This record gives sequence, structure tokens and C-alpha cells, in this order.
Amino acid sequence: MSGVVIQLQGERPISWNTFYAGMHWSVRSHEAQRVHDLVATQCLVQHIDTDEPFSKPVIVHFYVGFNKRPIDPDNIAVKLYIDGLKGA
Repeated sequence: MSGVVIQLQGERPISWNTFYAGMHWSVRSHEAQRVHDLVATQCLVQHIDTDEPFSKPVIVHFYVGFNKRPIDPDNIAVKLYIDGLKGA
């Protein structure tokens, strides 16, 4: 699976501050599930097999572009997207 690119066109990642700042747990759960489903769907569309665990360490890079108001890179909730790969 080396060199695989999963592009989520139009996706604006949520910041950890927004995710935890007074957001009800059920809304957080819904947002996490939305992101997991988005990643899983892209894996299916691109025929990326995630059924078997990786046999070697994997490096994941995130490239995020913003049209307006960028988020501090340290504050992007990338774990939600990684968790989406696990459940794909």
C-alpha cells in the first residue's frame, strides 16, 4: 500500500478546540463517525484494502489546504482521520 493518497476534497478538518469546547458528547460522537465514514468510503472508492493489519510500520502524512482562516497545524484533529483508516 505504499504511495497511496486519499484525498478528501472540500473537507475542512475540525480543530481540537472546537471539538472539545462545550460540544455535547453526542455531537462529538456524530462528527467522529462522519469523519470515519468519509475516510472508509474513500478507501472503498479507491479500492484500498484495509482488512489486514499492516505488517510493517506505516507513515501517514496530512496535507491540509485552507481557502479561508487556516487552523493552527498543531490543533487539527488528525486522529479522527487515522481512526477512520482503522475502521475502513
